[in-house]
Amino acid sequence: MINFIFLFFLALISFGVGNKVIKLFKYRFDGFLEGLIFSIGLGLGIVSYLVFLLAAVGLLYRWSCFLLLVLLLPIALWNVWKAGNISFIKQKLRRIRQLRNLSFFEYSLLAILFIYILLCLLSSLAPPIDWDSLVCHLSIPKLWIKNHRAIHIPHIIASEYHLATENLYVLGMILASDITACMIIWLYSLLLTLAVFAFCRKYFSAKVGILAASALYCTPLFSAISSRPMVDISTAYYSFLGFYAFFVYLKSDNRKILLLGSVMSGLAAACKHLGAIPFMVLFILVTIVEIKRRKSLITSFKYIILFGFVFLLVLTPWFAKSYVYTGKIINTWHPGALALLGQKDLKILTGYEKILKYGYKLLRFLLIDYVFERSASKTLWSPGIFIMAFVPCLVFLKNVDKKIKYALIYSIMIILFQAVISQKFRFIRYMAPALIWLFICGSYTAYRLMKEFKALNKIIQVLIILSVSFNIIPIAKWTYQSLPVTFGMETKEDYIDRRIRIYSVIDYANKNLDENAKIFITDRRGYYFDKPYVTKTVIFDNPLAAKYKINDADEDIPRLLRKLKQKGVTHLFCNGNYPNTSFEIMPEELKEYMKLVYSKGRVSLYEFVFPTNSKEG
Repeated sequence: MINFIFLFFLALISFGVGNKVIKLFKYRFDGFLEGLIFSIGLGLGIVSYLVFLLAAVGLLYRWSCFLLLVLLLPIALWNVWKAGNISFIKQKLRRIRQLRNLSFFEYSLLAILFIYILLCLLSSLAPPIDWDSLVCHLSIPKLWIKNHRAIHIPHIIASEYHLATENLYVLGMILASDITACMIIWLYSLLLTLAVFAFCRKYFSAKVGILAASALYCTPLFSAISSRPMVDISTAYYSFLGFYAFFVYLKSDNRKILLLGSVMSGLAAACKHLGAIPFMVLFILVTIVEIKRRKSLITSFKYIILFGFVFLLVLTPWFAKSYVYTGKIINTWHPGALALLGQKDLKILTGYEKILKYGYKLLRFLLIDYVFERSASKTLWSPGIFIMAFVPCLVFLKNVDKKIKYALIYSIMIILFQAVISQKFRFIRYMAPALIWLFICGSYTAYRLMKEFKALNKIIQVLIILSVSFNIIPIAKWTYQSLPVTFGMETKEDYIDRRIRIYSVIDYANKNLDENAKIFITDRRGYYFDKPYVTKTVIFDNPLAAKYKINDADEDIPRLLRKLKQKGVTHLFCNGNYPNTSFEIMPEELKEYMKLVYSKGRVSLYEFVFPTNSKEG
């Protein structure tokens, strides 16, 4: 219950604070829903930065976080009261009456969408177990909370990334529990769905909005990451609002709303490095539009520079933090930064070679791997290829809306920039900012086809309903596995150990190792460890190395043992269920220096027995 209470007040405070700040832009939103999604999004960003301020000055305590919310609550309540006047209520009722014109097809989509949202909510109430969350997204907040401040964490490379979403996790974990981290992402997914609907209703129709929102949420890709404490949903949400503001600017020529879009784009990059890619595309589009619209180039460049400056200003705290801890403004361990800065750790391709090579990989990934591959793990991350299949049909339509053309250009450019910079297509979730607009384009096209080709009407509707209904299988399976712990029929410990098979050994280490113990974990999911731990990042010189290679046992093993001893390592935790993270990193010759302490299944805890002679010690 405390998690729901926290989420309610977080959303309430975010709306009130965000609404207060948005008034500075002097733009009247088209309806309550549009104002809601921008206000809560900006408010969440402001709360995140205030938490980061507490972390920077060493005030990450329960009392200080509670005081922060108490101080923000009166401001929020006053603005909520002002926003909830009679005109807004009448406006909302008028919008609701418009839904009476929906057909059975749209009502079916809404029903299916509601089921997905409910399943994701139930799934978010289970303890987090996904890989990235346990490696970094929750481990970093846990260590910050433990130290009551933001700290440099050498064994977690991501600790020097941009952590705006993790700041909200910090707040939730201090005031409630780690379950709130999952629920915060669920809230972001709900806001993103509403934002897609609001945009489509504003520029196309409510029917297109319902289809686009359903196509987005009712795919394994988005529903899977809508209940996990990762950062892809929040990044996609802020990127979407940034481009949304661009469309408002095109129509109204209001430069202040354009600056709001710059702020939202900055928050996208503050959630994740790759969130800067959509801004790069947006910056190009803004530059072109400004130069075409203004008679004076000086005036145009002034606002273009201001647009970029506001974006960088939002990121300044993260640049400062990275510089303080690493001496670099950008963490060059990030693959995207490596590519941009030309580091030797990553092979750099040039020009068309990059686009052709990685563009081909992306097409093959979308059209082959996710259409014909039946692997359960890949199905779980399927991007919903069916609705995007309508996009090529735009060539058969006349008078295509200009906004759809902008959306296509934006999406394609993001994909090309992604190809050049990050070069990672096995993580299709990185493409979320582009996929959202492709879903909108596909939904627009589907309704145009149903309107202009009456014979296809029922066929298209049946195929769409079957598609979104079939996609429920992986998320239903995921939710079903979490129901016992969600409803108290299974303990948290048993659930975690059943799902990821490492908790029993971690629990043993937490309860039985002395306070001087430090564990070297080859399975990097260290969130549930209460004892200090390190990973290969601080043991080996190259943080991106896949494994430690033994070339000469007589020379390399003593050197490795000395390094472990220098770092104060006393124990080894390894998971044999993942061969790439277990004994491949520790050579067979090293076993004679380890004593088995506890083991369950293929998960083991060893104690190091360091040699005492001068050659090896």
